[in-house]
Amino acid sequence: MERTRFRGGVRVYCVGVALAAAAGTGSSAGAAIVTTGFGQGADNFVQAGVPTTNQTPTAADVTVKWGGSTGAPGATDRKAYFRFDLSEITDPVTAAAMALTVSINNGGTTNTSTQGFTFNVYGLNDGSTTGGGRLGEDWGENTITWNNAPANLTTSGNQMSVGTGTVDGGQAVLLGTFAVSAANGPGSQMIAVSGQPLIDFLAADTNDLVTLMVTRTGLTTNNGTPATSNGNANSAFASAESTAFPSGAPALFVNQPVPEPGTVGVLAAAVGAGLTRRRRRRA
Repeated sequence: MERTRFRGGVRVYCVGVALAAAAGTGSSAGAAIVTTGFGQGADNFVQAGVPTTNQTPTAADVTVKWGGSTGAPGATDRKAYFRFDLSEITDPVTAAAMALTVSINNGGTTNTSTQGFTFNVYGLNDGSTTGGGRLGEDWGENTITWNNAPANLTTSGNQMSVGTGTVDGGQAVLLGTFAVSAANGPGSQMIAVSGQPLIDFLAADTNDLVTLMVTRTGLTTNNGTPATSNGNANSAFASAESTAFPSGAPALFVNQPVPEPGTVGVLAAAVGAGLTRRRRRRA
């Protein structure tokens, strides 16, 4: 049976029969979809060219960009941060996937053709703390910047600081990669990461807060009309505030079979439009 819990005016769906039926599977105790719109969830991006500027936290898009420089980051380089509140997940994590909805995919201001890109997904180490001018796991959407973002390798436009550290903003672990192809225009729903690395990462969490970070690594070989350069091409994913894609908030599917990309929206609709809506406090 579906159990709907309320906190701060936002619904988190601990889904049984309803979601399982939509997915074409049997019911799964403790299965849930949690978006960045619930509880202490958050989503935003940081930009190298304005290193002390906080991006608008209510924006509809979470932008990810890399100009291709292997040296100092370019002014337009951007990295995305997604935090999920797992306080309603009580069962051991046995399956997990992160879903994102493409909101922008083009070759730049003079090239509207969709492109093909590859992305990395990192997980911020559990227990990462504020210090040394860096924010920790409780980073705020209204305060995160390029310079203070946790685990951000500020000298690179597309990499995070990888390691086991948890102090002074902490470090990150690479969880996987995914591709957005020229066939994935706005509204395309992607499984950004799934499988054992993500399961292990979530299972190791001790404070019900997990942050996943996305960086762009470059053009793929299946791009459409090539962008003028990697740096001119635009990539973004829908935030929890998106009105263009109201069922496309960044989401974690926990303890259920990994959905096919095209069914993500169907599964969200199965448990109601309230699933992806954010009406929470702003940090």
